[in-house]
Amino acid sequence: MVWSSAKSGNFAHCKSFSSRYFRPEFLVRIGVAATPSVAIPTMQWLKDSENIFEVIITRPDQQAGRGRNLKSSPVAQWGEEHGISVIKPASPNDMVETISTLDLVITIGYGVLLPLEVLKIPRYGFINLHFSLLPKWRGAAPVNRAIQNGDSISGVTVFQLDAGMDTGPIYVQKEIAISDEECAGDVLRNMALLGPSAIEETLNLIAMGFAPIAQSVSGISFAPKISKSEVEIDWNQSAEKVQRNIRAFTPEPGAWTSWRD
Repeated sequence: MVWSSAKSGNFAHCKSFSSRYFRPEFLVRIGVAATPSVAIPTMQWLKDSENIFEVIITRPDQQAGRGRNLKSSPVAQWGEEHGISVIKPASPNDMVETISTLDLVITIGYGVLLPLEVLKIPRYGFINLHFSLLPKWRGAAPVNRAIQNGDSISGVTVFQLDAGMDTGPIYVQKEIAISDEECAGDVLRNMALLGPSAIEETLNLIAMGFAPIAQSVSGISFAPKISKSEVEIDWNQSAEKVQRNIRAFTPEPGAWTSWRD
């Protein structure tokens, strides 16, 4: 059986393997592995839910600013402000003890490819909130690449992490429109607001014993990290292409040009 909640623009792709796993009150011990601020709407929902928000896993503090002082990630700052335990493992092995007590880990822009042996430790494994409609735009910069490509529709995908890069089976997808005036920051903020409902639907599906569906083998595209050489404006390109690139690189890393150097 394939389950879909489709025409509103929200869909889930799952098959039922057994109804005996259904539990009316599905409380799980959850960790969130994340770095950027786009994870905060989902973390706020999780904190307010009946599930047990056990820990935030984030990247180690990084040097920032002219003084090169160490600065914690946005999600670490949020966790400390809201009384959630925060760990900053230097390697995947450093999180093993923490995640061994968890039922599920949600990743949102964590930025580390985790080995399969780590992904299997929590009871329900790891799920990821990805900012594209997979299998389109697998990789580190899905929103930027969607805007560069002129996509008018994108969205978010919640899927089970496996050993590949954004290749795991899908639980839920939600669409969002991209206007030709929105920059990457605008689109990311809008997508971040879809996170809570997408994760809530996924937790409900897991509670009912639904298994995620494998990604399509057609329509695959990739969204590699933005390189420094890309962000200089190429005035030999069409006006449309220049405008897309400026939007795709705003606010970060920022498009630039020079005049009479």
